Amino acid sequence: CVDEHPPVLELRPDPAHTDPRTHVTHLSQGDKYVEFGVDVRDTNAEEYLRSLKITYSRALPQGCLSEMGEFFVNYTVATPWTTPEFVRATRTVVVENVDECGVREGLGVGANCPELVAMCDVESGAVCKDEIGTYSCLCPEGTEGDGFRLIPRLKPDGKGGFIGSMVPRGYKGGTGCRDTSRPVIEILGPNPKVFQVAKVNGLKGVMRTGEDADSHERVKTLNAEHRSGYERDLRSMIRATSGAELCATTAKPNVRPTDCIRATDRTYKGLVDLTGNVSVGEPISKDGSPLHWRVPYNVVDEAGNKAKTVWREVIIKEVDLNDFEQHAIKEARANHEEDVKMAVNDAIIKERKRAATLNNNNKDTVGCSACKPCNCNDQQGTADVLTVNECDEVCDRKISAAIASQRSSTSTSTCDSQYADSSSPESGIPIIDGMIVFMEELIGKYALMMLFFGCTLSTALFVLGRTISALISTGPDVRTYYHT
Repeated sequence: CVDEHPPVLELRPDPAHTDPRTHVTHLSQGDKYVEFGVDVRDTNAEEYLRSLKITYSRALPQGCLSEMGEFFVNYTVATPWTTPEFVRATRTVVVENVDECGVREGLGVGANCPELVAMCDVESGAVCKDEIGTYSCLCPEGTEGDGFRLIPRLKPDGKGGFIGSMVPRGYKGGTGCRDTSRPVIEILGPNPKVFQVAKVNGLKGVMRTGEDADSHERVKTLNAEHRSGYERDLRSMIRATSGAELCATTAKPNVRPTDCIRATDRTYKGLVDLTGNVSVGEPISKDGSPLHWRVPYNVVDEAGNKAKTVWREVIIKEVDLNDFEQHAIKEARANHEEDVKMAVNDAIIKERKRAATLNNNNKDTVGCSACKPCNCNDQQGTADVLTVNECDEVCDRKISAAIASQRSSTSTSTCDSQYADSSSPESGIPIIDGMIVFMEELIGKYALMMLFFGCTLSTALFVLGRTISALISTGPDVRTYYHT
């Protein structure tokens, strides 16, 4: 007797992951596959279960599912008397992507599946990026490398790749992120640096009688001997002051070595100051001249990147003794003008920062628009460049007038249209503002305040006197009658 009805196989669902409509089991990377088996619907179910075979479309790992994709589980029961000679049921399992960048070592998925923990070299600035089924590590700008730390479970395959479970995209052995950004050196202070020395001329009289051959040769020999010591003197000054002498001027004689140079390195953490690590090299003669030298500056960052060498020119001027004082005065004046220019620029920058901070603190109030830049070249319709003192006087007048206009105006927007930016609306009464500015320039700010106070007090006393007089006076139209 042959059973004409083959058995029926019913998949046992995973209650947490199987879709009841499609019967597809959905898992994520890091989950473990649990076998739930099938139910055999037949009178000889126990016998069929003994011959049940379970096969997988791909080999499953012992632990977690680290690779994304799809695989199938086949349940087969042999039925030799039917065609085909077996009954089969198939389970579809889909392994979905997990964000490895969010997996933490020893926690959750990271505890069950440590190969899913991102191995990016975050200490060197690498950033994890989730990919479909895997992840990658991106190095910041100014660095190079694969961005990974060493992953011990992955072994080279001899073909430039790696074998093992869960090979991240872009992994090349865990080279990390190496800083390739070169530091930048900026020279501060005078460049070229000029040293003035008295020129060797021998004994000179008032009357020009000319030089004989012996005197000329003696002066030539003295010059050669004098110039041979320039290099020694220059090296000695650099070593004694750690290079500070190269940026010292008559206006700033007491400087530090860090005042002569600035070195910065742009890294993923921000700008790193390397000024204190700059090395000052030995002076090198330019074209073999004893009067022209070059001093190199170098610095190396923590990653071993060397900055481009910068050079400070050093010029030795041999000045005639009669002209020495005049040259010294001229150099001192030039240094002073340069220092004043730098001080003015620093003051402008600080004032702009202060104004920006003040505006941020008073956002709810109506404030003044930005002042026009103090352009000294447009004074009196000429394009001639003014001196520093003349430019300072023009700027002081503008600032004083703007402050006076701001203090005297009663409007919520206290800006003088003469100095405010044309893009902002005008405010206040121009005639009154102009009169106040004129009076303040004529008699001074404090005198103007006393004048306003005196006028106000006089007016108040006059009104008070007239009021009292009106209250107690009988007036010309008041008649008094006497009765006897």
